Amino acid sequence: MYTVIVPCMNTRTRQDLQGEPVQTGIVPTWITYEECQRLTSLGRTTLWRLVKSGEVKSTSVGRAVRINRESLEAYMEREAPGATK
Repeated sequence: MYTVIVPCMNTRTRQDLQGEPVQTGIVPTWITYEECQRLTSLGRTTLWRLVKSGEVKSTSVGRAVRINRESLEAYMEREAPGATK
């Protein structure tokens, strides 16, 4: 049995036993403050400061704010202990 995969940005795949790619989950590019808090264990105020300073990319749609996951992950990598700057 094979699973049909529709190409999608930010899709993580793995190989099944027959070597065919199988979709395992979609990783959103833009996430909420709450999702950022769960991902990084940073507080809302700290995340707000990072967004306000421009260190992390964000966008607003009406009153909803979304933060770019890749930008947040890049920031965390830069700030990790032992990271080269």
